[in-house]
Amino acid sequence: MGLPPRYSWESKRSIAWLVIYALLAGLCAMISTNAAAQQQSTAPQKPSQATAERPSIPPDIYTQAWEMLDTASQSENVRIRTDVIAALSSMRDDKKAIHLIENALDDRHAPVRRIAASSLGAMGAQEAIPHLRQAMNDKNAGVSFAAAEALWRLGDQNGATIFYAVILGDRHVEQSFVSSQVTQAWNELHNPSALADIGIAEASGALLGPFSEGVTIARELAKDRGANARALSATLLGEHPSPDSEKMLEDTLDDKNLAVLVAVTRALGGFDDPALIPRLTPLLNKKTMPIFKHSDAVHFMVAAAIIRLHDHGKPDLPVITAGIYRRSPEVGGNGRSNSLR
Repeated sequence: MGLPPRYSWESKRSIAWLVIYALLAGLCAMISTNAAAQQQSTAPQKPSQATAERPSIPPDIYTQAWEMLDTASQSENVRIRTDVIAALSSMRDDKKAIHLIENALDDRHAPVRRIAASSLGAMGAQEAIPHLRQAMNDKNAGVSFAAAEALWRLGDQNGATIFYAVILGDRHVEQSFVSSQVTQAWNELHNPSALADIGIAEASGALLGPFSEGVTIARELAKDRGANARALSATLLGEHPSPDSEKMLEDTLDDKNLAVLVAVTRALGGFDDPALIPRLTPLLNKKTMPIFKHSDAVHFMVAAAIIRLHDHGKPDLPVITAGIYRRSPEVGGNGRSNSLR
């Protein structure tokens, strides 16, 4: 049985009004939502907490970093001179860094000359080959061997004569290979204890690079049995930059071993991320690192890392500071006048 005609008409009219009301309500809600979104987009955006807390890059940090390395390279302290060369050795293809290290081949102390020779080889500094050939005649056996190895790495086979002496040991050596001024060094190359010293230096450099031969860094690595593994891990992470490895290295900037911290900052300097500069800048301040006795090694490596991050992809960037190298009448191990103190 159907509904009465009047009841059917009233029901249809009610339903129609309900539909119209629903459409109007939806339209109003849509207009309100769009207006709110437009108002929100035009309102000034508040920086996120992470962005707000990120320190800005000091405008003169690049100049400060170079001035720190320049000054340290002329220090009267042997430890400081080796530590700054360890930092400079991370700056591959940087002409000024290479020049500072070349000057160190004239240093009056053998440890400085030895790490300078190793560094130039590890940096692939082809322009340093003439200086390294001279350094092969150094009166110190360790320096002579380091220069020979550096030349070999650079594709120059002049170092073969040094390896010849080491291989022959205490057997007869052709004296025609030996210049008069290096007879003592040549004899030392047959001395087991001298060879042991060379082996220690070369073994440390083979895994961690010449930076591990810096006096402070070498001592710190010896103190902590796990430091070598941590430093090597940081070095390896730095060889393959990625967001993950960058995060891992940043998380280890609080390591309690100075040598490991140096390795971490050295690795971070190789990333293509200038945003790391404000993260590293506080480490230039000695007051922020009271736990380390000789924190200079960290400061120097941080300065080098900042320069590398700043210069990344900018090989033609002009050097900020002018020539500051001073000559000295003192004679270095190679019989040349010293240019770096």
